[in-house]
Amino acid sequence: ESAAAEWEEAGRDDSFLLAPGRALAEGEDLVLRAGPLEDRTGTFIERSSAHDRARRERRMRRIRAVAVGMGCLAVLAGGFAWYALDRSRAAERNYAIAVEAADSLVLDVAQRLRRLSGMRAEEVSEILQQAEGVYTRLLAEAGETPLLRHRQAVMLMSFAETHAALGQGPAAKRRAASAAAIMERLVAAEPQNLRWR
Repeated sequence: ESAAAEWEEAGRDDSFLLAPGRALAEGEDLVLRAGPLEDRTGTFIERSSAHDRARRERRMRRIRAVAVGMGCLAVLAGGFAWYALDRSRAAERNYAIAVEAADSLVLDVAQRLRRLSGMRAEEVSEILQQAEGVYTRLLAEAGETPLLRHRQAVMLMSFAETHAALGQGPAAKRRAASAAAIMERLVAAEPQNLRWR
């Protein structure tokens, strides 16, 4: 009764209503036991209950909004992760295609040069250096991966065979030595990998 009087004197200011918890529970219990109260106390308790319900509803709306926001963020993050994974897979496919194209081009050039006769040593060396430039660019752009290094060694051995077939012994030895050095580094780095043997 005294709390209702203070509320009335304060111009029915909401800050004077019963606080959630024990005081409000006792007021609501009084209304349940005695039935609806038609006086100032009944109005005070009813207004306190309504204010508490509104406060809880506002809190639940905020919680729902935060949950929806977090859900949207999770979906967005999942979308970005999928996009990044998809781009990563595309980059890996493009890389594999580039390595395969370089292999095909470079090895084809080396094999065709073996069948040509009458070419000067300088011309052969120039053509093979241009072909080797493909691997040099791949290594510069993609980094020195073991796979690229292995493919480079295969290329150098093919060049050595081309030089040997054209009677260019010193050039053949240089290319073969470079290929052997790469293979030795690969075996030293990954001795269990049988592809390097």
